[in-house]
Amino acid sequence: MAKQAFEPTGLVPRSIVRTVDRFRQQLLPGTRDAAVQEFRVSRYQVLTSLKCLLSLLVVPFLVNHLAKTFIFAPTVEYFWNTWQGEIFINSYQEDRALHELYNFSERAYFDALLGNAPPPYLIQSGGQASQGCTGAPRQEGPCGQLLATGSLQGPEAIDDTPPTSSKRVVPPLQPRGANITTRDAPGTGGLSWMRRPSVEPAQGVGLPPLLGEALGEPDEPMRLLDVQQHLQSGTQGKALELATLYNRESMSAVVNVLGDMVTFVTVFSLSVGMRPQIIILRSFLTESIYSLSDTTKSFLLILVTDLLVGFHSPRGWEIGIEMLLRHLGLPEDQDFIFLFVAAFPVFLDTIFKYWIFRYLNKISPSTVATYHNMIE
Repeated sequence: MAKQAFEPTGLVPRSIVRTVDRFRQQLLPGTRDAAVQEFRVSRYQVLTSLKCLLSLLVVPFLVNHLAKTFIFAPTVEYFWNTWQGEIFINSYQEDRALHELYNFSERAYFDALLGNAPPPYLIQSGGQASQGCTGAPRQEGPCGQLLATGSLQGPEAIDDTPPTSSKRVVPPLQPRGANITTRDAPGTGGLSWMRRPSVEPAQGVGLPPLLGEALGEPDEPMRLLDVQQHLQSGTQGKALELATLYNRESMSAVVNVLGDMVTFVTVFSLSVGMRPQIIILRSFLTESIYSLSDTTKSFLLILVTDLLVGFHSPRGWEIGIEMLLRHLGLPEDQDFIFLFVAAFPVFLDTIFKYWIFRYLNKISPSTVATYHNMIE
């Protein structure tokens, strides 16, 4: 025989019958003991739920941190720098490094044309930047192989050819109150494109500190070849710095994958070993949510749906996926990201609407009515 889905209706409304029932229970002799027992059960439920929630949040985090710090990080660092010569874990990481190196070269060359003082890393020798990928001086591993080449090839190399008629050399900025004249640098053979600007300050006006350091005194001209050597050594130092940075990022990606696997195993073990506590936690959360007012539940529902599938959510999904792919060391393919953002929020929105129509409409019809009134 099929079970009836609804209670049979009578002449007296069910709400009046329940009210009378509750009033009769209050008059019974054991009402006080039942209230005390109910309070104890509620207290036990709250404490057990809090302990279970803290265990599920804190224990996996501590296990992940300890495993990555004392086990995975030293092991991966040793094998990565000893048994393989790759720096980049994927091609997208290499493209980002090349883009940073290109921007650095362009900025340094432009500062040199303007006569500004070179940054501190431009005047360092190549030997000072020849540290290994872990900060210790060594010549092994991927960074040591990059240092052993002795020079940079490709678009980051410095062009030493004189400018042709199609190139326009930007003159250095003239300080206020100073007279600028040009004179040939020693060994240039009278070539105008290698003339060094000589800054003579006007009476009572001094040179700016950066410009004075870059140009030096009028009696000690700076040779253009020295500037080019500084630029080349600075570019090499920047390349080694990027190699060290991305080598550590590649090792961190491998460590993150291993740490996330340990975290997943820890959470699964806790969910199996703490099954009764998890059941109590679920009942406590369900009761807490259902005890809220209809307006509060509708507000939380609108907030969650707008954050996940709202009008401004695609940009947040893109940033989140890029961070996840970079965390795991996976290629940051824009086509995959755009396809995921175009498909997954739509699927999620469909699930939300089905859940509201199928389940929430039966559990709390007033919440659904309030929700529709708020979004209209």
